[in-house]
Amino acid sequence: MKRFLGIFGVLLILGLPRAFGVGEGVTFTIRYYNQQIAYPDSKIPIKIEISNQSSQTFRFRLADHHVFNIDFDVKTLTNLDVQHANQFIMQRNTNQPVFFRDVALNPGDQYSFVENLSDFVKIPGPGVYVIQGLFYPDLYTPTTSTVMKSNTLTLDVRPDST
Repeated sequence: MKRFLGIFGVLLILGLPRAFGVGEGVTFTIRYYNQQIAYPDSKIPIKIEISNQSSQTFRFRLADHHVFNIDFDVKTLTNLDVQHANQFIMQRNTNQPVFFRDVALNPGDQYSFVENLSDFVKIPGPGVYVIQGLFYPDLYTPTTSTVMKSNTLTLDVRPDST
């Protein structure tokens, strides 16, 4: 009986990532869409890419408003969180229907799109920031959400030239 429970436990732990839709070989990465000098109020385009290098089809839901799929964790070099933009907070917390489509990535496929970082966070001023993307394959919910974390980017924001 103990042997059965041990084998069942191992199989359960190994199967959890696939049960929640995030398996090995599925990666979520971010990079700058075009490298440019950034100022506190400038638009900073970020390319978001989900790629499937596994042997299974990866399925996720993609909302028309990407605030339900994407978030950015932006910190200063002193590890202080940067606040979300008011537009982001309003869109995510408004009581509204969320329209989405189901996307299936076959092995070897990738899906990418570009988002403006300033639509998600408000850069308070000049400085150096660390950005990490968060992707919610089954859409964001305040209670429980499956999340994939991306690589990190360093953002150097220059003071305004005025």
